[in-house]
Amino acid sequence: MKKTLTAALQRIRSVPGLDWIMLGIGLTIFALLTLATITKSSIWFDEAFSAYLMQFNFLDIARYTGTDVHPPLFYWILKIWTDFFGTTELALRSLSVVFGASAITFGFLLVKRLFGRKSAWIALLLLVLSPMLIRYGQEARMYTLAATIALAATYTLTFAVESKKRLPWIIYGILVSLGMWVHYFTAVVWISHWVWRAIMVKQSGKRGKDFIKALLTKNWVIAHIVAIGLFLPWAPLMLVQLGGIQGTGFWIGPAGADSLTNYMVQC
Repeated sequence: MKKTLTAALQRIRSVPGLDWIMLGIGLTIFALLTLATITKSSIWFDEAFSAYLMQFNFLDIARYTGTDVHPPLFYWILKIWTDFFGTTELALRSLSVVFGASAITFGFLLVKRLFGRKSAWIALLLLVLSPMLIRYGQEARMYTLAATIALAATYTLTFAVESKKRLPWIIYGILVSLGMWVHYFTAVVWISHWVWRAIMVKQSGKRGKDFIKALLTKNWVIAHIVAIGLFLPWAPLMLVQLGGIQGTGFWIGPAGADSLTNYMVQC
């Protein structure tokens, strides 16, 4: 019996394209779970701002979101989306379903590349049933897009560090910049990439000047020059937002002794 079951499992695992089949099933389940109740709740304040911006052109969208707390890339993409599909609740929110599915895809591929098929299947199940992804997949906001870019950049980085070619590093730099054009908190992901890279270099035995040289390779520096260069046009407005809007507590109040407990209680 055990041998028969083992043989059956081996035959299943040898099916051509099985990983893509599993991914397709997972994405279908995610779409069904997300779309089933996507219009159950009415548009709330932040979504209303997204919907409001859709009446303007791309330049005006950038100008108006510059007085808010976020960069404009998500709103520009949503503008194109609504030009095709309209501005109903379903139309506004469905774009986030697409980006949620994209985030799951890159998460699956990343785990498979780093840890193998079994871990990837487990990760796929957790991502598909993730309350966070389902919740934000039902909002006309930028969070699933930010997750997609962060996971895509991490996936690209794993290729770049093993490649002798420059193209993966340039793509990585572009993705880093796109993340900043979507949400400033993606900077936390890019910082984690620096930490990971520093740990890898240190584990290779590099110390002192050799550590710095191995950390700041030419391709690594070029990737960040690309990222910074592409983000520079928006950087002045980011500083205004961080200093004049977020700094006054308009979006997130100043951190205090009770910040952590408030976060845990209010989530």
